[in-house]
Amino acid sequence: MGAALALGGCASVAPPMAPPDGWAFEGRIALTRGDERLSGQLSWQHEAARDELRMRGPLGQTMARIGRDAAGVTLDTADAQYRAPDAEALTRP
Repeated sequence: MGAALALGGCASVAPPMAPPDGWAFEGRIALTRGDERLSGQLSWQHEAARDELRMRGPLGQTMARIGRDAAGVTLDTADAQYRAPDAEALTRP
C-alpha cells in the first residue's frame, strides 16, 4: 500500500495546451487622468491573420477601432483614419 501511495505522487502533468488560433475578449474599462474619469467597453477579436479592437463609450458608441490584417494596421476614430504597415509605425509621431 505504501508503494501505491508513493507512485500516486509521481503522476505525470499534462503538457500545456497550445494557444487557440482565434479568441475574443469583451470587458469594461475605466480611465482616470487627473480629475477626468472615463469609462467604456472594450472588445478584441483575434485570429491568426487579423485582429480587431473596438473601444466604445458608456452608451455603446464606437470611439475608436484598431484593425490589423495582411495590408497593415488601421486606426479609425470619429475624426480621422490612420494607416501604417505595423502597430509600431502607427504609434510613432
